Amino acid sequence: DRSIGSIAMERHLGVLEDHPEYVLAQEQERRAAQGILRAFRTYEREGHLDVLRWEKNFLKLPQKHQKLLQRVKQAHESTKRCLRLNQEFLDQLVDAVDQENNGPSTSSGVEENRTDKRSSACSYSGAGQVPAVDVEKVRYVLKDLVREWSAEGAVERSQSYDKVTKALCELFPNRGPHHRPRVLVPGCGLGRLVLDLATNGFCCEGNEFSYFMLFTSAFVMNHSDAKDQFRVFPYCLGSCNNLSHHDQLRPILIPDACASDFADAITDPDQMSIVGGDFVEVYSRPEHEARWDAVATCFFVDTARNFVEYLETVAHCLKPGGYWVNLGPLLWHWADSHTYLGPNELSCEVPLEEVHACARELGLTMQYKKMAKCNYTCNIKSMQQTVFFCDFSVHKKTGVSGGTDE
Repeated sequence: DRSIGSIAMERHLGVLEDHPEYVLAQEQERRAAQGILRAFRTYEREGHLDVLRWEKNFLKLPQKHQKLLQRVKQAHESTKRCLRLNQEFLDQLVDAVDQENNGPSTSSGVEENRTDKRSSACSYSGAGQVPAVDVEKVRYVLKDLVREWSAEGAVERSQSYDKVTKALCELFPNRGPHHRPRVLVPGCGLGRLVLDLATNGFCCEGNEFSYFMLFTSAFVMNHSDAKDQFRVFPYCLGSCNNLSHHDQLRPILIPDACASDFADAITDPDQMSIVGGDFVEVYSRPEHEARWDAVATCFFVDTARNFVEYLETVAHCLKPGGYWVNLGPLLWHWADSHTYLGPNELSCEVPLEEVHACARELGLTMQYKKMAKCNYTCNIKSMQQTVFFCDFSVHKKTGVSGGTDE
């Protein structure tokens, strides 16, 4: 068995099986999963539309300018080859989902009639237009693979994941087969932080809502036979701020670590797992009350519409004396949702002092805080680099609200 831990491929529906709305929720999940699989399958087709735009713009140039830019024309052809290779990788990912006994393509009813891999994109293309947001999410997944599962991403991981892991190791120095502190990682993305904590002696459970992330993390962790097994070209469609064609079209090898590397470190069946579902819906349930020794949030708090619900859930999950370790900025994800989802969309945007004050009122007493300089899914070869100055803080569940932080 090459799998490490348990990757739950089906999200918690937020509705109990005996609830009248359970069937409706199941159907909504089926449709969501089906749409995401279609987005993966049509990556190459959607990417070709971008290249077609580049080619049309190139032909609008005067002939004498076109002659000066022959390498640009060649780069367009190279981009198409990169798209094909990326599509082959994504096809393997979706095939792995199909092979899972309880994966969404079976248990959630995602149907795919394919006679061969080459025709799969065509069979999906008839199922309707892929939303632009899903097209972008597939491209984002390829970039996130660099951050979480490549040697190139080690720099970013050292700025964030390594800091969180070190903090937890210092808070819980006694770890071993007979005593593994339980750590919950909401918004775990592609699962690398979960793996890092598990290999450091914790019993770690990640939580992720996005099927894009769930499918991809399951594929990387459970279907990789060797280090650097796959090549992806995550930046091939990024036409701005490139120093060279080579930088734009360079391959990234993944994963930089595979399951067999951790056979000695991850020995318990429940030492590592990833569960799908909405963080608040899943972990505010009674069975999670005071169940966790620590909750680690990394680039997660600002994904909330109402961050107070997140903090309430963290406090609910922690045992008395447990710790919340947070690292991340406050780029509130729903701040402009009123522009594309309507005026009634909720988004609570506050400065960091309000987050810390709210945590204190909920009985999470600050033990440590500093600012940490972090990149996030940056192309290290790009002429544009985005840097966040992140909150890096540790809070202890004292059960005492108000007052001042230590």
